[in-house]
Amino acid sequence: MPHTKTIGIMTSDFRLFYDLAEALKSMGLQFTSLTFDGRVPAHVGVVLTSAGELDDVFFEPKVAVGDRVKAGIRKGLTLMSGKGSVELLFVGVDPGEMPGIAVLLKGRMLETQRAVSPEEAADRILEIRTDYAARRTVLRIGHGDADNRDRILRRVCGIVERCEI
Repeated sequence: MPHTKTIGIMTSDFRLFYDLAEALKSMGLQFTSLTFDGRVPAHVGVVLTSAGELDDVFFEPKVAVGDRVKAGIRKGLTLMSGKGSVELLFVGVDPGEMPGIAVLLKGRMLETQRAVSPEEAADRILEIRTDYAARRTVLRIGHGDADNRDRILRRVCGIVERCEI
């Protein structure tokens, strides 16, 4: 079975490291801590760092992460897929009072998360679409909780390219 590439964090900025590590954990993503004096292991698919340290990272692809940490992570995931933008992104939602969200690209699960309300889920779906620079987004949502499902659909349909129940 081929080894899945992971994200590497290379920064001496403790705050950025902590923020990246927490965000990656919350997104259900594996990562590797890297140092500037070591080699980047073969299993690393992208390196996340600060803007000030970008020129000190001798690895491609690499991403300078700013204030929007999850946006930087998502840019890294996009680059790991081999492209600068995503042609077709699938977002799956399990509706309910606390909706579950899964993001898939080319059949690979990129991230999972849980929102605290249908409205927050809708906001996260739109943020995900923007952060991955998706040309087309398909939202697939379960039919189990019709009221909460419809609250999400009212906010995102018409913005994402396709909504499926």
